[in-house]
Amino acid sequence: IALGYNNVVVYDSRYDAFVEFPEIPRLKMLHASIFNSVRIVFICTPTSLHIPYATLALASGCDVFIDKPLSSNLHGVDALIRLAKKKKSIAMVACNFRFLDGLKKLQDILQRQLFGSPLFARVILGYYLPAARPSVDFKKVYAAHKRNGGGVILDSGSHVVDYLIALFGDVHDARAIS
Repeated sequence: IALGYNNVVVYDSRYDAFVEFPEIPRLKMLHASIFNSVRIVFICTPTSLHIPYATLALASGCDVFIDKPLSSNLHGVDALIRLAKKKKSIAMVACNFRFLDGLKKLQDILQRQLFGSPLFARVILGYYLPAARPSVDFKKVYAAHKRNGGGVILDSGSHVVDYLIALFGDVHDARAIS
Protein backbone atom coordinates (compact mmCIF):
# COMPACT_ATOMS: atom_id res chain seq x y z
CA ILE A 1 0.00 0.00 0.00
CA ALA A 2 2.87 2.37 0.83
CA LEU A 3 4.24 1.62 -2.67
CA GLY A 4 0.94 2.65 -4.26
CA TYR A 5 -0.71 -0.73 -4.74
CA ASN A 6 -4.37 -0.82 -3.86
CA ASN A 7 -5.44 -4.33 -4.86
CA VAL A 8 -3.98 -6.09 -1.83
CA VAL A 9 -5.66 -8.97 -0.02
CA VAL A 10 -4.31 -11.01 2.89
CA TYR A 11 -5.10 -14.52 3.97
CA ASP A 12 -3.67 -15.76 7.23
CA SER A 13 -4.96 -18.82 9.02
CA ARG A 14 -4.68 -16.74 12.18
CA TYR A 15 -7.38 -14.29 11.14
CA ASP A 16 -6.17 -11.76 13.70
CA ALA A 17 -2.95 -11.21 11.75
CA PHE A 18 -2.47 -7.85 10.04
CA VAL A 19 -4.99 -6.09 12.30
CA GLU A 20 -2.60 -3.14 12.38
CA PHE A 21 -3.48 -2.58 8.69
CA PRO A 22 -7.27 -2.18 8.70
CA GLU A 23 -7.24 -0.91 5.10
CA ILE A 24 -6.09 -4.33 3.83
CA PRO A 25 -8.97 -6.77 3.29
CA ARG A 26 -8.39 -10.05 5.15
CA LEU A 27 -9.87 -13.34 4.02
CA LYS A 28 -11.25 -15.73 6.61
CA MET A 29 -10.84 -18.70 4.28
CA LEU A 30 -8.58 -19.30 1.32
CA HIS A 31 -10.38 -20.21 -1.87
CA ALA A 32 -8.56 -21.09 -5.08
CA SER A 33 -10.71 -18.49 -6.87
CA ILE A 34 -8.87 -15.66 -5.09
CA PHE A 35 -5.87 -16.41 -7.29
CA ASN A 36 -7.94 -15.42 -10.34
CA SER A 37 -8.22 -11.83 -9.12
CA VAL A 38 -4.58 -11.12 -8.28
CA ARG A 39 -1.32 -10.98 -10.25
CA ILE A 40 1.27 -11.61 -7.56
CA VAL A 41 1.03 -13.91 -4.56
CA PHE A 42 3.41 -13.69 -1.60
CA ILE A 43 3.56 -17.03 0.16
CA CYS A 44 4.68 -16.54 3.75
CA THR A 45 3.15 -19.58 5.38
CA PRO A 46 4.74 -22.39 7.35
CA THR A 47 7.26 -24.05 5.03
CA SER A 48 5.23 -27.23 4.59
CA LEU A 49 2.51 -25.18 2.81
CA HIS A 50 4.76 -23.32 0.36
CA ILE A 51 4.57 -25.83 -2.51
CA PRO A 52 0.78 -26.43 -2.32
CA TYR A 53 -0.06 -22.71 -2.19
CA ALA A 54 2.51 -21.80 -4.84
CA THR A 55 1.08 -24.51 -7.10
CA LEU A 56 -2.45 -23.09 -6.75
CA ALA A 57 -1.23 -19.58 -7.50
CA LEU A 58 0.89 -20.62 -10.49
CA ALA A 59 -1.93 -22.74 -11.91
CA SER A 60 -4.04 -19.56 -11.96
CA GLY A 61 -1.31 -17.67 -13.82
CA CYS A 62 0.01 -15.66 -10.89
CA ASP A 63 3.63 -14.82 -10.23
CA VAL A 64 4.76 -16.05 -6.81
CA PHE A 65 7.22 -14.82 -4.23
CA ILE A 66 7.86 -17.65 -1.78
CA ASP A 67 9.36 -17.21 1.66
CA LYS A 68 12.49 -19.27 2.19
CA PRO A 69 13.09 -22.12 2.36
CA LEU A 70 11.18 -23.26 -0.71
CA SER A 71 10.04 -26.46 0.99
CA SER A 72 10.77 -28.75 3.89
CA ASN A 73 11.40 -31.57 1.40
CA LEU A 74 11.80 -32.03 -2.36
CA HIS A 75 8.29 -33.42 -2.97
CA GLY A 76 6.59 -31.31 -5.62
CA VAL A 77 9.53 -28.98 -6.32
CA ASP A 78 10.21 -30.26 -9.86
CA ALA A 79 6.50 -30.08 -10.72
CA LEU A 80 6.36 -26.51 -9.38
CA ILE A 81 9.31 -25.49 -11.59
CA ARG A 82 7.70 -27.11 -14.65
CA LEU A 83 4.39 -25.35 -13.91
CA ALA A 84 6.09 -21.94 -13.57
CA LYS A 85 7.82 -22.47 -16.92
CA LYS A 86 4.62 -23.69 -18.60
CA LYS A 87 2.65 -20.68 -17.33
CA LYS A 88 5.57 -18.31 -18.04
CA SER A 89 5.20 -17.07 -14.48
CA ILE A 90 7.84 -15.79 -12.13
CA ALA A 91 8.50 -18.03 -9.14
CA MET A 92 11.06 -16.53 -6.76
CA VAL A 93 12.28 -17.69 -3.39
CA ALA A 94 12.98 -14.94 -0.87
CA CYS A 95 16.62 -15.10 0.05
CA ASN A 96 17.11 -11.54 1.17
CA PHE A 97 20.50 -11.81 2.88
CA ARG A 98 22.23 -11.47 -0.48
CA PHE A 99 20.87 -7.92 -0.69
CA LEU A 100 22.44 -6.76 2.59
CA ASP A 101 24.94 -3.95 2.10
CA GLY A 102 27.81 -5.90 3.68
CA LEU A 103 27.30 -8.94 1.47
CA LYS A 104 26.93 -6.79 -1.65
CA LYS A 105 30.20 -5.07 -0.76
CA LEU A 106 31.91 -8.42 -0.22
CA GLN A 107 30.55 -9.66 -3.55
CA ASP A 108 32.02 -6.61 -5.28
CA ILE A 109 35.42 -7.19 -3.61
CA LEU A 110 35.38 -10.84 -4.69
CA GLN A 111 34.33 -10.07 -8.27
CA ARG A 112 37.04 -7.45 -8.64
CA GLN A 113 39.54 -9.85 -7.02
CA LEU A 114 40.96 -7.07 -4.86
CA PHE A 115 42.73 -9.69 -2.74
CA GLY A 116 43.13 -12.36 -5.42
CA SER A 117 40.92 -15.36 -6.16
CA PRO A 118 39.25 -17.13 -3.26
CA LEU A 119 40.50 -20.68 -2.82
CA PHE A 120 38.21 -21.84 -0.05
CA ALA A 121 35.23 -20.58 1.95
CA ARG A 122 33.86 -21.92 5.20
CA VAL A 123 30.96 -20.62 7.25
CA ILE A 124 30.27 -21.77 10.76
CA LEU A 125 26.84 -20.70 11.89
CA GLY A 126 25.33 -20.91 15.31
CA TYR A 127 21.70 -20.12 15.93
CA TYR A 128 20.01 -19.74 19.28
CA LEU A 129 16.31 -19.96 18.46
CA PRO A 130 15.03 -18.43 21.76
CA ALA A 131 16.89 -15.21 20.95
CA ALA A 132 15.48 -14.89 17.42
CA ARG A 133 11.99 -13.91 18.54
CA PRO A 134 12.20 -13.14 22.25
CA SER A 135 8.51 -12.31 22.60
CA VAL A 136 7.40 -15.71 21.24
CA ASP A 137 7.72 -19.18 22.71
CA PHE A 138 10.50 -20.54 20.52
CA LYS A 139 9.14 -24.10 20.80
CA LYS A 140 5.98 -22.99 18.97
CA VAL A 141 7.72 -21.16 16.12
CA TYR A 142 7.32 -23.09 12.86
CA ALA A 143 11.09 -22.98 12.27
CA ALA A 144 11.55 -25.16 15.34
CA HIS A 145 9.57 -28.02 13.82
CA LYS A 146 11.19 -30.18 11.17
CA ARG A 147 7.85 -31.50 9.87
CA ASN A 148 6.13 -28.17 9.21
CA GLY A 149 8.97 -25.71 8.92
CA GLY A 150 11.99 -27.76 8.07
CA GLY A 151 13.70 -26.91 11.33
CA VAL A 152 16.30 -24.29 12.09
CA ILE A 153 18.73 -25.72 9.54
CA LEU A 154 16.38 -25.07 6.62
CA ASP A 155 14.99 -21.86 8.09
CA SER A 156 18.32 -20.12 8.75
CA GLY A 157 20.75 -22.40 6.94
CA SER A 158 19.02 -21.71 3.64
CA HIS A 159 20.25 -18.11 3.88
CA VAL A 160 23.84 -19.30 4.28
CA VAL A 161 23.69 -21.63 1.29
CA ASP A 162 22.09 -18.90 -0.83
CA TYR A 163 24.64 -16.20 -0.02
CA LEU A 164 27.55 -18.62 -0.44
CA ILE A 165 26.26 -19.45 -3.93
CA ALA A 166 25.90 -15.72 -4.67
CA LEU A 167 29.46 -15.07 -3.49
CA PHE A 168 31.37 -18.14 -4.67
CA GLY A 169 29.21 -20.26 -6.99
CA ASP A 170 28.02 -23.80 -6.32
CA VAL A 171 28.31 -25.22 -2.82
CA HIS A 172 30.16 -28.54 -2.93
CA ASP A 173 29.68 -29.75 0.63
CA ALA A 174 27.34 -28.82 3.46
CA ARG A 175 26.96 -30.42 6.88
CA ALA A 176 24.56 -29.57 9.64
CA ILE A 177 23.75 -30.65 13.17
CA SER A 178 20.56 -29.70 14.94
